[in-house]
Amino acid sequence: MEIDATVSATLRKVSMVYGRRTVFRDICSSVESGSVLAIAGPNGSGKSTLIKIIAGLLQPETGDVEIRFQERLLDPLHRRPLIGMVAPDLGLYGSLTGIEHVQLFAKLRGLRYGIETAGELLARVGLKARRGDPVRAYSSGMRQRLRLACAVLHAPRILLLDEPYMALDTSGVEVVRSLIDEQRRRGITLIAGNDERELALADERLSLVGSSG
Repeated sequence: MEIDATVSATLRKVSMVYGRRTVFRDICSSVESGSVLAIAGPNGSGKSTLIKIIAGLLQPETGDVEIRFQERLLDPLHRRPLIGMVAPDLGLYGSLTGIEHVQLFAKLRGLRYGIETAGELLARVGLKARRGDPVRAYSSGMRQRLRLACAVLHAPRILLLDEPYMALDTSGVEVVRSLIDEQRRRGITLIAGNDERELALADERLSLVGSSG
């Protein structure tokens, strides 16, 4: 499999504390182009928190996340253009259509998506027939498909998937599998979840034990 550019993510003794509770401590791992890493653990173990730290949205208590692209070390600000992310708390706008969401997210990334191009992307995730409907009329599974489309519209080098199978039916699961297969040729994927079907997509698994309190 040919990878067109090298990207890597390395976690060096990453720890996170909320108040008096240590969410996780001294997490170390690495993933390189063409690979998929799963972040597993019980509820409250910090899977979503770790994904946000990797994305540069949260600062760890200690340790650091090193992102390199073409051998160049990137700070949190400069890594964001390389990242696509799907998360349960990723907000969508009920009054906007699927097409309008794709165009908006593209504009935020400095891209121009015409109606035809946006429609083609939505067709890939199974939303062709509903691309012109307002998102308030979408089911939870359709909203998850839209999140997936918005996450990959800029061909990210790093794809972060927090519970990617959430609310998806069988055909939606296949969409995720297809996107991950495509991502292997482009960069790296990190999956956070408890669903064994999600975790089975990975080459390696990072287990978070979780903490009480």
